[in-house]
Amino acid sequence: MPNNQHVKRVAKIIGTQVELAKRLGVKPATVNQWVTGVRRVPPIRAVQMEDITDGVVSRIDLCPNFPWQTLEKAG
Repeated sequence: MPNNQHVKRVAKIIGTQVELAKRLGVKPATVNQWVTGVRRVPPIRAVQMEDITDGVVSRIDLCPNFPWQTLEKAG
C-alpha cells in the first residue's frame, strides 16, 4: 500500500483530514499534501499517527524509508 493510502486510512479512523490535522497540530493543507503524495510524512508525525490509531497504522507504514531499527537499537 502506498504511504499516502496509509495517511488516508489514519484520516478515516480519526474521521476527516481536518480532524487529523487538528490532532497533529498541523494545517489541513499539510495533511492533504501527504494524502496526495506532494510531501512525505515526517517521522515525528508518523509516530503521532501510530499513537493516535493505537498502532493500527504503524510508523513504518507511514514512513518506510526512515531507519526505525537504528533508533530502536539506540534507545
